[in-house]
Amino acid sequence: MAQITELEQSRDAVLENENPDRAAGMIQQLAKLRGLGVQSATVLVREGFVREFANGKALGSYAGLTATPYSSGGIEREQGIGKAGNARLRTVMVELAWIWQRYQPDSAQVRWFRERISGTGRRVRKVVVVALARKLLIALWRFATQGVVPEGAVMKPASNQYQSLSRRVGKSLCPGRSAAPSLATRTPTFRSLMLTSSYRVSTTPPKKPAPA
Repeated sequence: MAQITELEQSRDAVLENENPDRAAGMIQQLAKLRGLGVQSATVLVREGFVREFANGKALGSYAGLTATPYSSGGIEREQGIGKAGNARLRTVMVELAWIWQRYQPDSAQVRWFRERISGTGRRVRKVVVVALARKLLIALWRFATQGVVPEGAVMKPASNQYQSLSRRVGKSLCPGRSAAPSLATRTPTFRSLMLTSSYRVSTTPPKKPAPA
């Protein structure tokens, strides 16, 4: 636990930096979006956005979110994602794709997802969510590097950003009340990201955290 706490403090300190470098600036930018916390923003930037990509397709391929083509007997189709690519970035994006639906229901990516899964079963949703993760990754990359806000996405209220920052530096705006743990720290996948670099991708929706 001490190791996790130390890593969290180091990670959160980026948001307090008034003169951030390029990577820290992108983390601060991403953390302004509703549903996207500092932990996921840090992984996106450190594992992906600090690198140079010619286009969104190249980024999706690097993350391992590009469908693998399959050809047999003159029939060509996509057989889903392979194991190539950055597993850490891929894992975070698949989970973030589910979270994004909850916090950004009016975004273009979520509207696209709903249209594709309308009238389908759970198996199809688990396949299509990978495509959603790829689209979302590219949209967030453009937001972090070019300032292009994802269509339909909303930002966190300024008051929420200040309260979050205040809790992190130990100056809570609500004295006497302990802040509820963030979604990131309550989700096993994100906790594992702090201590390990290898894990499997799950396309199953994460369980909603228990009430604080």
